[in-house]
Amino acid sequence: MRKVSDKVLFTIAVSRPEKLEPLPGALVAATSMEAWAKEAKFLSYAITDDGPEDVTVERLNKAFTQVLDNAAVAIEHLIIHFVGHGVARDADDQFLLLSHWWTQPMESIKVSKFMRLLQYYQPKRVSLFVDACRSRQTVKTEEIDGSGILFRTHEEPQEFEEDRFRAAPYGQESYMVYDNASGSSFCLFSTVLV
Repeated sequence: MRKVSDKVLFTIAVSRPEKLEPLPGALVAATSMEAWAKEAKFLSYAITDDGPEDVTVERLNKAFTQVLDNAAVAIEHLIIHFVGHGVARDADDQFLLLSHWWTQPMESIKVSKFMRLLQYYQPKRVSLFVDACRSRQTVKTEEIDGSGILFRTHEEPQEFEEDRFRAAPYGQESYMVYDNASGSSFCLFSTVLV
């Protein structure tokens, strides 16, 4: 039986995905979200490509399961913040592209699958903040077949209270401001959010 309740934030930033424009503002957004979370007394975890490691399904699975599988901790409020590139197959779903999305079509997060699998880890409330485009799929992106990141557990799935905040409506782009004067770029949605 889980004993301790906690608030947890995962911020995920993909600033240099294959075949797409780099998003240096993604790293700024992740740093800002992590600072906010610590101030708000959330346990915070940043998974970014700021360094030698890429953002991959395997890396995300390891980070999430280390926290969510902890039998001593019941997650009261889980915030997931993603900043990077995304595409949408339809108005109800979205693929969040990871570092190797082009050469490995499973290297993306399929939001609907991820949220369903998250029910097996029984958080009480989940807030999803997605700072990524929801552009319609094209011939270039039709091979994407995203991952749910998580595995099923032996627990029964339980619905949770859910908030979803997206930077763009279906078929639209989100925005990053390139600041050439100071050398610091920022993602508009995440900046307003923080």
